[in-house]
Amino acid sequence: MTTRLTHRVVAAVMTAGLFVSCSSESATSGRGDTEQPSGDDTLAPLDPAVTTGDAGTTAPAPEAAADDLCTAIPDLATIEAAIGVPVKDPLGIGDPGFQQTCTLLRATDDFPGITFTLTPGGTIAGQTEFAKTNFDIDIVPLEGADGFYAGEGNSVYYEGNGNLYQASATIDGDSRTASLNMLKAWLGL
Repeated sequence: MTTRLTHRVVAAVMTAGLFVSCSSESATSGRGDTEQPSGDDTLAPLDPAVTTGDAGTTAPAPEAAADDLCTAIPDLATIEAAIGVPVKDPLGIGDPGFQQTCTLLRATDDFPGITFTLTPGGTIAGQTEFAKTNFDIDIVPLEGADGFYAGEGNSVYYEGNGNLYQASATIDGDSRTASLNMLKAWLGL
């Protein structure tokens, strides 16, 4: 039992480290990791609609994150329906106003392969530049899904309401589609 818990904690910490290292927050905000947020860096409640960047296209906004992003993502049954894989044990990392991640385990094998990430003030342009410069990874428009972008691994991005939303699902099957479905469920589309 203790070994399994230790593996979960180590996996969650490793996942968090990966997302923090891939984050464009410091690159786009100019703020170092030790600086305190200014008043305009805090995460304000989201507006009722999110503009996708396409003229006249809006989508409902997900709920604003509280102290833990895991309280703002869809419930586990909705996530399972979106990706076709049972999930469990959400673990949130990060503070409101800064990048936050919620990682879930696949219930079948305890792999931490399901993640939601919110980057306040993040942009797809900033993330694209960061990923290309630091990792030589291209983030491109997701074919057949206007307003969504395909990123590293199975990640799918969406920019709206002054935030960058990212979802990634690693499943046995079409992981990119699962990530898109999970992100759409989060955004209420």
